[in-house]
Amino acid sequence: MKSNNFDNYSISKLIATFSLPAILSLILEMMTSVVDTSFAGHIGSQSESALSAMGLLSPILAAFVALQTLFATSTAIMISKDLGSGDQLRLNKYFQSGFVMTCVVSVVTSGTTWILMEPLLALLGAKGEVWMLAKDYLTIILLSNILSAIGYTLTSVIRAFGYPKAEAIIITIAVAINIVCNAILTFGFQLGVVGIALGTFISELVCAIISIVYLVKRHIWFLASKVSLGEHGWLSFQMLKIGFAQTAIQLLAGVSAFIVNHQLISIGSHSQIAIWNIANKVYMLV
Repeated sequence: MKSNNFDNYSISKLIATFSLPAILSLILEMMTSVVDTSFAGHIGSQSESALSAMGLLSPILAAFVALQTLFATSTAIMISKDLGSGDQLRLNKYFQSGFVMTCVVSVVTSGTTWILMEPLLALLGAKGEVWMLAKDYLTIILLSNILSAIGYTLTSVIRAFGYPKAEAIIITIAVAINIVCNAILTFGFQLGVVGIALGTFISELVCAIISIVYLVKRHIWFLASKVSLGEHGWLSFQMLKIGFAQTAIQLLAGVSAFIVNHQLISIGSHSQIAIWNIANKVYMLV
């Protein structure tokens, strides 16, 4: 394994080296949501309905993000821990188990949401054109969720191995691709919310591919090893305990979004959701 920043920098420089790219990465990750909302507000006569649809879906999207962090954060933490102790075998097993569980959780989440899509949209209060746009957008985002979970885990792993700048660069590329693809698909091909969702899908795909290529070229991708079902379960449980707190906080954000949306619909209309969606994205970015 090649040397990394942990080996070459002082503690004070490590703090600056890791904190600044981490802040940038958080901003850039938030930009994906902000960009999608911005494009939704510029698709002509469907803008209000599109913003309302994306606003109504915010509880589900928050749940997706919450479940993505479940093993992404904990996998990175366990890798950092074993990297420091020099236990390469344990490190490899945690990386392998974390990646597998990320794939399993994201596939199950997307699959379950797809099966229950119509009841969920009804529960969220979607009707008419808003219902159709929300369904079109969510159908593609279900696939994007799997790629997003993989990309989020792998970029977290890249940072854990001591390459925070690489993580920031990969996320920057993904956001740039999202903007370009959104513009081409939404306005060039006149695909509306479908174009916005496809732009996100393509950017997440690129992020996942670049992350895998980077890890492989750095010779830090896990080596497939035989792990018993019992050991895999134990490793996964250890990571689950670490990631649960952050996941729970994110899920509560989704619950809050659902309550706000329900109240807005009860006293107004879908247009109130559109207004709140815009204001909330600005607030979250700040």
